[in-house]
Amino acid sequence: MSKRGKERRKNKRFRKRLKVRYWWKDFEGTGFTTDISDTGLLIETSKTIEIGTRVHIEVSYDDESFFGDVIIVRQKIYPRQARSLFKPALGARFLKVTEVVSMGGTKAKAAAAPEQAPPVPDHIPMQVDLRDAKTLAEIYERDVKHGGLRVVTTEMPELQSDVEVPVLLPEPHGEIVCRGLVVKLFEDPPGFSVHLEDVDAVRARLVEIMRSTSG
Repeated sequence: MSKRGKERRKNKRFRKRLKVRYWWKDFEGTGFTTDISDTGLLIETSKTIEIGTRVHIEVSYDDESFFGDVIIVRQKIYPRQARSLFKPALGARFLKVTEVVSMGGTKAKAAAAPEQAPPVPDHIPMQVDLRDAKTLAEIYERDVKHGGLRVVTTEMPELQSDVEVPVLLPEPHGEIVCRGLVVKLFEDPPGFSVHLEDVDAVRARLVEIMRSTSG
Protein backbone atom coordinates (compact mmCIF):
# COMPACT_ATOMS: atom_id res chain seq x y z
CA MET A 1 0.00 0.00 0.00
CA SER A 2 1.26 3.48 -0.86
CA LYS A 3 2.14 6.05 1.78
CA ARG A 4 -0.73 8.24 0.60
CA GLY A 5 -3.18 5.34 0.98
CA LYS A 6 -2.03 4.77 4.57
CA GLU A 7 -2.47 8.46 5.37
CA ARG A 8 -6.01 8.43 4.03
CA ARG A 9 -6.90 5.42 6.18
CA LYS A 10 -5.57 7.17 9.30
CA ASN A 11 -7.85 10.16 8.73
CA LYS A 12 -11.18 8.78 9.89
CA ARG A 13 -14.13 10.42 8.15
CA PHE A 14 -17.48 11.20 9.73
CA ARG A 15 -20.81 11.69 7.99
CA LYS A 16 -22.21 14.75 9.72
CA ARG A 17 -24.57 17.48 8.48
CA LEU A 18 -23.57 20.77 10.11
CA LYS A 19 -24.20 24.33 8.98
CA VAL A 20 -21.19 26.12 7.48
CA ARG A 21 -20.61 29.81 6.76
CA TYR A 22 -17.58 30.81 4.70
CA TRP A 23 -15.91 33.99 3.51
CA TRP A 24 -13.31 34.88 0.90
CA LYS A 25 -12.47 38.37 -0.38
CA ASP A 26 -15.78 40.28 -0.26
CA PHE A 27 -17.98 37.21 -0.75
CA GLU A 28 -19.93 35.12 1.74
CA GLY A 29 -21.70 31.79 1.37
CA THR A 30 -23.45 29.10 3.36
CA GLY A 31 -23.78 25.35 3.09
CA PHE A 32 -23.73 22.09 5.01
CA THR A 33 -21.02 19.56 5.73
CA THR A 34 -21.54 16.06 4.39
CA ASP A 35 -18.15 14.61 5.31
CA ILE A 36 -15.64 15.66 8.01
CA SER A 37 -12.17 14.40 8.95
CA ASP A 38 -9.18 15.69 10.91
CA THR A 39 -7.72 17.12 7.70
CA GLY A 40 -10.72 18.61 5.92
CA LEU A 41 -14.40 18.60 5.06
CA LEU A 42 -16.84 18.44 2.16
CA ILE A 43 -19.26 21.38 1.93
CA GLU A 44 -22.56 20.99 0.09
CA THR A 45 -23.15 24.38 -1.55
CA SER A 46 -24.18 25.93 -4.86
CA LYS A 47 -21.24 28.38 -4.82
CA THR A 48 -18.23 27.78 -7.06
CA ILE A 49 -14.83 28.73 -5.66
CA GLU A 50 -11.58 28.37 -7.61
CA ILE A 51 -9.33 25.56 -6.48
CA GLY A 52 -6.41 26.90 -4.43
CA THR A 53 -8.48 29.65 -2.80
CA ARG A 54 -8.06 30.25 0.91
CA VAL A 55 -11.43 30.50 2.70
CA HIS A 56 -12.42 31.38 6.27
CA ILE A 57 -15.12 29.09 7.70
CA GLU A 58 -17.46 28.84 10.66
CA VAL A 59 -18.91 25.39 11.44
CA SER A 60 -21.88 25.45 13.84
CA TYR A 61 -22.47 22.51 16.18
CA ASP A 62 -25.25 22.67 18.78
CA ASP A 63 -24.65 25.99 20.56
CA GLU A 64 -20.96 26.20 19.64
CA SER A 65 -19.00 27.33 16.59
CA PHE A 66 -15.63 26.35 15.17
CA PHE A 67 -13.67 28.95 13.18
CA GLY A 68 -10.75 28.14 10.92
CA ASP A 69 -9.05 28.58 7.55
CA VAL A 70 -9.25 26.05 4.73
CA ILE A 71 -8.07 25.80 1.17
CA ILE A 72 -10.38 24.59 -1.61
CA VAL A 73 -8.85 21.46 -3.14
CA ARG A 74 -11.63 20.03 -5.30
CA GLN A 75 -15.07 20.74 -6.72
CA LYS A 76 -18.06 18.52 -7.37
CA ILE A 77 -20.06 20.06 -10.21
CA TYR A 78 -22.80 18.09 -11.93
CA PRO A 79 -24.61 18.53 -15.26
CA ARG A 80 -27.95 20.31 -15.03
CA GLN A 81 -30.05 17.18 -15.50
CA ALA A 82 -28.41 15.53 -12.47
CA ARG A 83 -28.73 18.35 -9.96
CA SER A 84 -31.97 17.02 -8.52
CA LEU A 85 -30.08 13.86 -7.53
CA PHE A 86 -26.58 15.12 -6.70
CA LYS A 87 -25.75 18.30 -4.80
CA PRO A 88 -22.73 20.40 -5.88
CA ALA A 89 -20.01 20.52 -3.23
CA LEU A 90 -16.56 21.88 -2.38
CA GLY A 91 -13.75 19.82 -0.90
CA ALA A 92 -11.65 21.80 1.59
CA ARG A 93 -8.44 21.03 3.50
CA PHE A 94 -7.70 22.59 6.88
CA LEU A 95 -4.66 24.87 6.81
CA LYS A 96 -1.80 24.44 9.23
CA VAL A 97 -0.66 27.41 11.29
CA THR A 98 2.59 27.63 9.32
CA GLU A 99 0.64 27.80 6.06
CA VAL A 100 -1.64 30.56 7.35
CA VAL A 101 1.35 32.64 8.43
CA SER A 102 3.36 32.09 5.25
CA MET A 103 0.60 32.46 2.64
CA GLY A 104 -0.16 36.13 3.18
CA GLY A 105 -3.00 36.04 0.66
CA THR A 106 -5.99 34.15 -0.61
CA LYS A 107 -4.22 31.73 -2.95
CA ALA A 108 -2.13 28.62 -2.31
CA LYS A 109 -1.07 25.55 -4.21
CA ALA A 110 -3.98 23.13 -4.51
CA ALA A 111 -3.49 19.77 -2.82
CA ALA A 112 -5.52 17.84 -5.40
CA ALA A 113 -7.07 18.10 -8.85
CA PRO A 114 -10.80 18.72 -9.32
CA GLU A 115 -12.87 15.67 -8.53
CA GLN A 116 -14.77 14.39 -11.52
CA ALA A 117 -18.52 14.18 -11.00
CA PRO A 118 -20.05 10.72 -11.30
CA PRO A 119 -22.06 10.02 -14.44
CA VAL A 120 -25.78 10.74 -14.52
CA PRO A 121 -27.65 7.48 -13.87
CA ASP A 122 -29.46 5.85 -16.78
CA HIS A 123 -32.50 5.27 -14.58
CA ILE A 124 -34.07 7.98 -12.43
CA PRO A 125 -37.12 6.67 -10.53
CA MET A 126 -40.47 8.43 -10.70
CA GLN A 127 -40.46 10.16 -7.31
CA VAL A 128 -39.87 13.55 -5.72
CA ASP A 129 -37.37 13.80 -2.87
CA LEU A 130 -38.43 16.48 -0.37
CA ARG A 131 -36.61 15.09 2.66
CA ASP A 132 -34.55 18.27 2.94
CA ALA A 133 -36.63 20.99 4.64
CA LYS A 134 -35.25 23.75 2.40
CA THR A 135 -36.07 21.79 -0.75
CA LEU A 136 -39.56 21.10 0.58
CA ALA A 137 -40.20 24.82 1.08
CA GLU A 138 -38.83 25.68 -2.39
CA ILE A 139 -40.90 23.05 -4.21
CA TYR A 140 -44.01 24.03 -2.28
CA GLU A 141 -43.64 27.69 -3.32
CA ARG A 142 -42.66 26.90 -6.91
CA ASP A 143 -45.06 24.05 -7.72
CA VAL A 144 -47.50 22.77 -5.11
CA LYS A 145 -48.79 26.19 -4.12
CA HIS A 146 -49.92 26.61 -7.74
CA GLY A 147 -51.51 23.18 -7.98
CA GLY A 148 -48.74 21.27 -9.71
CA LEU A 149 -45.59 19.21 -9.26
CA ARG A 150 -42.53 18.75 -11.47
CA VAL A 151 -41.00 15.28 -11.50
CA VAL A 152 -37.45 14.55 -12.74
CA THR A 153 -37.44 10.96 -13.99
CA THR A 154 -36.54 8.68 -16.88
CA GLU A 155 -39.81 6.76 -16.35
CA MET A 156 -41.72 8.93 -18.81
CA PRO A 157 -45.51 8.58 -18.84
CA GLU A 158 -47.77 9.58 -21.72
CA LEU A 159 -49.10 13.12 -21.95
CA GLN A 160 -52.60 13.46 -20.42
CA SER A 161 -52.20 10.18 -18.53
CA ASP A 162 -52.99 9.68 -14.84
CA VAL A 163 -49.96 9.02 -12.61
CA GLU A 164 -49.17 8.33 -8.96
CA VAL A 165 -45.92 9.94 -7.77
CA PRO A 166 -44.33 9.00 -4.42
CA VAL A 167 -43.10 12.10 -2.56
CA LEU A 168 -40.43 11.50 0.09
CA LEU A 169 -40.88 13.71 3.17
CA PRO A 170 -38.55 14.78 6.02
CA GLU A 171 -38.15 12.30 8.85
CA PRO A 172 -40.24 10.98 10.52
CA HIS A 173 -43.06 11.74 8.05
CA GLY A 174 -42.32 8.98 5.55
CA GLU A 175 -43.92 9.63 2.17
CA ILE A 176 -47.18 10.50 0.46
CA VAL A 177 -48.48 9.51 -2.97
CA CYS A 178 -49.56 12.42 -5.15
CA ARG A 179 -52.05 11.62 -7.91
CA GLY A 180 -52.66 13.78 -10.93
CA LEU A 181 -52.72 14.38 -14.68
CA VAL A 182 -49.55 14.71 -16.80
CA VAL A 183 -49.76 18.11 -18.50
CA LYS A 184 -46.24 18.64 -19.88
CA LEU A 185 -43.14 16.59 -20.77
CA PHE A 186 -39.50 17.72 -20.57
CA GLU A 187 -36.24 16.47 -22.08
CA ASP A 188 -33.55 18.39 -20.14
CA PRO A 189 -33.73 17.34 -17.40
CA PRO A 190 -36.01 14.44 -18.33
CA GLY A 191 -39.37 14.47 -16.59
CA PHE A 192 -42.85 15.89 -16.58
CA SER A 193 -45.26 18.25 -14.84
CA VAL A 194 -48.41 16.95 -13.21
CA HIS A 195 -51.61 18.78 -12.25
CA LEU A 196 -52.39 17.50 -8.76
CA GLU A 197 -55.73 15.78 -8.21
CA ASP A 198 -56.29 16.46 -4.49
CA VAL A 199 -54.20 19.60 -4.27
CA ASP A 200 -55.83 20.99 -1.11
CA ALA A 201 -54.97 17.87 0.87
CA VAL A 202 -51.39 17.86 -0.46
CA ARG A 203 -50.93 21.54 0.39
CA ALA A 204 -52.32 21.05 3.90
CA ARG A 205 -50.00 18.08 4.53
CA LEU A 206 -46.87 19.89 3.35
CA VAL A 207 -47.71 23.07 5.26
CA GLU A 208 -48.17 20.97 8.40
CA ILE A 209 -44.74 19.38 7.92
CA MET A 210 -43.04 22.70 7.16
CA ARG A 211 -44.44 24.17 10.36
CA SER A 212 -43.24 21.20 12.41
CA THR A 213 -39.72 21.29 10.93
CA SER A 214 -39.35 25.06 11.34
CA GLY A 215 -40.17 24.84 15.05
